[in-house]
Amino acid sequence: MNRKQHISTFLSDIVRKEDIALFSTGYISREAYDAKHRNGNFYMIGSMGLLSSIGIGLATASKKRIFVFDGDGSFFMGLDAMPLMQNCRSIIHVVLNNGQWSSTGGQTIPFSSNVVNCSKFYWQYFHFTDAKDFENSTLLASCESGGPILINCSVDDKSYDKNCKRFDIDPHEHLETFRKFVIGE
Repeated sequence: MNRKQHISTFLSDIVRKEDIALFSTGYISREAYDAKHRNGNFYMIGSMGLLSSIGIGLATASKKRIFVFDGDGSFFMGLDAMPLMQNCRSIIHVVLNNGQWSSTGGQTIPFSSNVVNCSKFYWQYFHFTDAKDFENSTLLASCESGGPILINCSVDDKSYDKNCKRFDIDPHEHLETFRKFVIGE
């Protein structure tokens, strides 16, 4: 299953309209924007590895569920934030794992199979290769009952959409729209 299909499945079947969804820099943000743009989506521009820290900050300031969509490269670059995840009941961390840094040239991540070793910082861990597996799991119920939850989604390593356009919204306008969504304006 490709990354955009995983993102689309989450945005249509699991993420509710009042939830916050954060998307890592590069192709993940582009594919999320293309799949289903909404005011509650935050598209990271640059700063690979810092999305989990942003998620933790939002989780401490908001009662909303926070979905953090990271690539495996970005996930491993943000390991310093993992111990803080234990206290974030509203975080659902989705790692879209293709074993490479796609948007920087496709370099291999030799330790991407070790996502499971980081699961000790979360209350629940799931691993999926196909979005159809979501229906046959306890994931939906777990997302309702609280986290932190780590979801490791295996994706085809050549699955990114090279034709996916960069989003055409001004970064400052995007931030302001997202800020208003978070505080409920």
